[in-house]
Amino acid sequence: ILSFVLLICQVSRWYCAASLGVFQSQCLLNLWAWVDFFASILPIGTTILVVNQGSSIDRVAALGTATTGILWLNLVGWAARSWHGMAVFMGGAIKVRESCSIFFFKSMICACS
Repeated sequence: ILSFVLLICQVSRWYCAASLGVFQSQCLLNLWAWVDFFASILPIGTTILVVNQGSSIDRVAALGTATTGILWLNLVGWAARSWHGMAVFMGGAIKVRESCSIFFFKSMICACS
C-alpha cells in the first residue's frame, strides 16, 4: 500500500511540475526524480512477482535485489536533499543574524556619538 501512496505522490509531483512549467528540469533531467519513481514502481513489481506462483526464483531474486538497491539509493537521496535544505536554511539564518547584529552595532555607535 505504501508503494501506491508513493506512486500517487510522484504523479501529483509531476502534475504540479508540468502546470508550473518546470517539468523538464524538475522531473525529466533530475536524477533523484527518477530514483523516486523507480523506488515506487519496483516494489510493486516485486510484490506481483512474489504473489505470482509461476515466477522463477531467479527472476524474483534479481528484481528483489534491484529493488533493495534502488530503495537504499532513495534513502541516500532523501538524506542528501534534507541536509542540503538544512544547510541553506542555516546559511540564511546566519546571514540574517549577522546583518541584524551589524545594524544594531552601527545604530548603537550612532546613538552614543
